[in-house]
Amino acid sequence: MDEIKMEDVLNDCMVKAKCLRETLNRVTAHSSFSVQWKDLDEYLESVKGQVNERFRELDSKEVELKDQTFALEEMAKVVEEAEGRLADLEVKSERVCLEVEGKRKELNFLKNQVEISRDESNVEEVRLSQLRTLVEECEAERMLKESQLSEMVESWRKTHVKLGLNGEELAKMVTNLERSRDEVSEEMTSLHRIQTHRRQLDEEVERKTKDLTLVQNKLVECEHLL
Repeated sequence: MDEIKMEDVLNDCMVKAKCLRETLNRVTAHSSFSVQWKDLDEYLESVKGQVNERFRELDSKEVELKDQTFALEEMAKVVEEAEGRLADLEVKSERVCLEVEGKRKELNFLKNQVEISRDESNVEEVRLSQLRTLVEECEAERMLKESQLSEMVESWRKTHVKLGLNGEELAKMVTNLERSRDEVSEEMTSLHRIQTHRRQLDEEVERKTKDLTLVQNKLVECEHLL
């Protein structure tokens, strides 16, 4: 817009100068008009020089404006690219947050499983301890029964030698002896069952201990991942 206005002004000045030149040519006889024309011509040349200088300034500013526009366009491209990268980073960040949340839930689940396994292991240990105590008591009772049976046999022998017991009494004592032996045999069978159950419990405790170790290792791996 400034260039158009300045060009219009310059053209207008040139037209007016031409008109003045034609008018002054008609009165060239008068020296005073010659002097005025010379001054006017110099003035017009000065104005023309100023206008040309203004044109050069406008051209320079136009080039500078183009450079600035290009720089702004390049900067806009950089900003747009940065915004795209930022959006990608936000998406990746959300995905990582979801993965971390999933791992955290998995870790909490494993912790709960470990606590449950520990509680079950503690219960099994209590049961095993009780069974061991029962086995020890049964073993002590068996030994006591065997000792009592041996004492009874020895006492029977001594009594038989001393008193010369008759056949009926001897048969009764044999029956009592066999009954005692049957009781001891039942105690031995019960003890065997208890020992078998104890071995099974030991195996089960060992298996649960291994499972607990695996869960704890998994828990450690999850903690490292987090």
